[in-house]
Amino acid sequence: MPNLLAPPGPTEAIHLLRTLEARDPVVSAHGLRVGTYARSLGAVLGFDGSELDQLEAAAHLHDLGKLGVPPWVVHKADALNATERILLRRHPALGGAMLEAHHQPEALVQAAHHHHERWDGRGYPDGLSGLSIPRSARIVAVADAFDAMTSTRAYRTPWTTARALAELERESGAQFWPEAIAAFREAAKEGWVLRAG
Repeated sequence: MPNLLAPPGPTEAIHLLRTLEARDPVVSAHGLRVGTYARSLGAVLGFDGSELDQLEAAAHLHDLGKLGVPPWVVHKADALNATERILLRRHPALGGAMLEAHHQPEALVQAAHHHHERWDGRGYPDGLSGLSIPRSARIVAVADAFDAMTSTRAYRTPWTTARALAELERESGAQFWPEAIAAFREAAKEGWVLRAG
């Protein structure tokens, strides 16, 4: 459990990261890779130093809500049934609420809560679309998807970077913010996007 007596702010964020790492090293490692990719995107998009730090922290903690989902659902190797999908789809709202309860910056709360929203409005938990999706969440969504596609899963081999980039391009303007996809393309050209794991 997070330390309720710890002061809010960076110290508490570090404590939340350590809690996530101790409870679920797989989700924690995914968050660290997503943080690396999100920071690269933020740099291309013109974020300054403190904005980059906050974006990276938001990406590290975007799946914190998975601590509130049964581990057998989070790590199930087979397709999820309807009940399991409902349980897993709770993690963004749970993560946002956990970060808000620990007085974390709005960018962290929003990234956790909204990273499964879609540019076209068909995402969850709130069905937001376009620019109504917070910027941190739009960026984390792209970094999260890239890492999911290029990571080993129990049910499939990882995609190549080229295949994952092609899929991001295909979903630009549907699932993803087009500016974030353009930034990802630029980061890849500059060599900033390397398979982090």
